[in-house]
Amino acid sequence: MVNTVKGHQGSADLASRRAWALREVEEAKQRKALMDDAFGQHAPSDLLLAVSPPLLDEATALAQQSQGRGNPHVLPDRVRRHIARHTYRALTELSPAPNYLGRGLISKYDYLIHTAMEAEAADLVTDEKTLLLPGDGNYRSERTAHRVRPYSFEDFIATLPYILDFNAIDTHAVFRAASQRISA
Repeated sequence: MVNTVKGHQGSADLASRRAWALREVEEAKQRKALMDDAFGQHAPSDLLLAVSPPLLDEATALAQQSQGRGNPHVLPDRVRRHIARHTYRALTELSPAPNYLGRGLISKYDYLIHTAMEAEAADLVTDEKTLLLPGDGNYRSERTAHRVRPYSFEDFIATLPYILDFNAIDTHAVFRAASQRISA
């Protein structure tokens, strides 16, 4: 909070902050309604994304590759901005990843495990085969003892406790609902 010169809280400042917060809550409610309509089915709201700088860099690179393959609507700067904007836990920096894979095993995707560990995520969803473990295996942080379970996207979807038909989702409608301007 910002203090006035006299050391007291400015009531005008508090009022403007409260008004801003109320507008943000109202916009979030309106956006959720738009998103629910766009999904056309009950969409989960308990899956929260965690990202790190290397993960954002990888998403940006994938968007650039997509543009290079003739997809002009995939804008790398927008991809990066939307991921960052809708992330529950954003790590602003990520230390070098310890060896989670075991002695002698190295993957250029170690940072994904490390991102999940540092963000205290429960699950790591990846189709990178070198990171997947058999059965109910999980990675464990030596420093914190936190555990992260890796899933392929397909296996993760199969474990969800509710039914969400991904084939029925109109992704363009969902993205339009997520990015359209909410009138004040």
